[in-house]
Amino acid sequence: MNTFDLNKYLAEGGIEENLLLAELETELDSIIQEYKNETIEELPLTEDEKQQLNEENLPALIIGGILSAPKVISLLGKAIQKIVTLFKKIKAKIMGKDMPEEESVNALSKWLESKSHTLHDKYIKFFKWIVKTFGIAKPMWTDDAGKIEEDKLKMTAEVLLFLSIATAAYFSVTGSIAAASSGHPIMAALEGGLSTIKGAELSQIIQKVGPKLVATL
Repeated sequence: MNTFDLNKYLAEGGIEENLLLAELETELDSIIQEYKNETIEELPLTEDEKQQLNEENLPALIIGGILSAPKVISLLGKAIQKIVTLFKKIKAKIMGKDMPEEESVNALSKWLESKSHTLHDKYIKFFKWIVKTFGIAKPMWTDDAGKIEEDKLKMTAEVLLFLSIATAAYFSVTGSIAAASSGHPIMAALEGGLSTIKGAELSQIIQKVGPKLVATL
């Protein structure tokens, strides 16, 4: 008989979980150190991808920025793989091995909802580094003189953070991103942390770039 109390676990947290979260933070920092001197290589874009870059809305600029830079796809893939490992360990703790997929989705969604601010605070540094280094959606976080507006840089990085968390969450539970949509429990759990875009826009980004990210896992 499974007597695990999810609500109690979410309320109390635990040393093991905190160690796992800290371990991921260290691993993301190590990626920055490993790749901080890498040169940027851009891929030729398709006409559809060029259109994304020509549009002036944040989701389109992020889609174009990711698709045009294989290094960004690689780095996000590395981060997502590490987040998947974290989520699988958390999933094993709060769900066990035999919980049906629907119940697993709901349990992980509840955990994500309770931890969204913690995940943001611990991991935003990595995604700010990617945005700034590769100039993703740069028109959104620089003024007419090219000066960086830190608050807007952070908001752009938040989109990449939640893109990665959502992709990892879907992959951890279902093995794919096919279910990614604004009405899905995982997306609903993350929407509270989205200050820059809506869940439907995040779903749009996942649908466009998710297959390339998943292909790196």
